Amino acid sequence: MGRFLPIIRTFAPILAGVIKLDFKQFMLFNVLGAIAWIGLLASIGYYLGSYVWVQQNVGYIVIGLIIITAIPVITTYLKEKKGN
Repeated sequence: MGRFLPIIRTFAPILAGVIKLDFKQFMLFNVLGAIAWIGLLASIGYYLGSYVWVQQNVGYIVIGLIIITAIPVITTYLKEKKGN
């Protein structure tokens, strides 16, 4: 399930190594998580792509996603700049 949570996704392999998780078990969970992640994203893309509204506004959707993704980076930068 770590693939679905950005912070967990980053540290899951490191934590698995620290707690000495069996490599075969880790790879099993890793592959199952990858299959679920790809299946979910591909399914969402397939179903959203069938809506005419999404097809007509894909540019705005991409711009919105870029802005949403950039907000944490910008706020962190402004906090760091303000603190110095």
